[in-house]
Amino acid sequence: MKRPLCPALLLAVLLTTPLAAQPASDPPADLRFMLDRAAQIPQVDSLLRQFQQQARSMRPQARETGALRLRSLLAGHLNLGRMTMTDAGYDYGNLRQRQVAAARAQMVGTLLRADLNGDWQITRDELSATLSGRDVGAMSGMAEFFLIGDRDLDNVLTFDEIKAVAVAETERRSSSQRVIDQLAEVMDFDQNGFLTAEEIDRAAVALELP
Repeated sequence: MKRPLCPALLLAVLLTTPLAAQPASDPPADLRFMLDRAAQIPQVDSLLRQFQQQARSMRPQARETGALRLRSLLAGHLNLGRMTMTDAGYDYGNLRQRQVAAARAQMVGTLLRADLNGDWQITRDELSATLSGRDVGAMSGMAEFFLIGDRDLDNVLTFDEIKAVAVAETERRSSSQRVIDQLAEVMDFDQNGFLTAEEIDRAAVALELP
């Protein structure tokens, strides 16, 4: 019968066993990866080349270290602000879906405030009654959405039309966020749906190549 290793011996083995080497980044390969993927999306390709020009033109003493370099470029060019990072990274796909869903729900809720009789559709009279005497700013866009959504021009916005205009308008308004997400996808070297700080740092280094 084999005797189990004593805790002290087991700890000594663990401490002296080398960890598996992490794959080293290859800046030229990273740059090719980003440019090849961005080439399929003209707007992202243009932004990436802007980042590349700016990264190359920065004086070494003015550059920030690590991931902050590219984050500064993202914030400056795309008005990105603070990236939503978790321990796993920036979940660009799911975050955008949640933002679009929230905006869509808000728009539907705003429109349904004019459904005064609760039949899940809005007549022009209901819209007029809702807007009358209310803070126009608080109901911003309601009349515009009604006109856009009433495609059959019968002065009634059905629930299907409400859903259609909410989907169309939120997609249109989220186009700038889509570009940010596509840019994040271009820098997602392992293509797992998360942009990590390490990947941002790799992208920053690659973009500085001559």
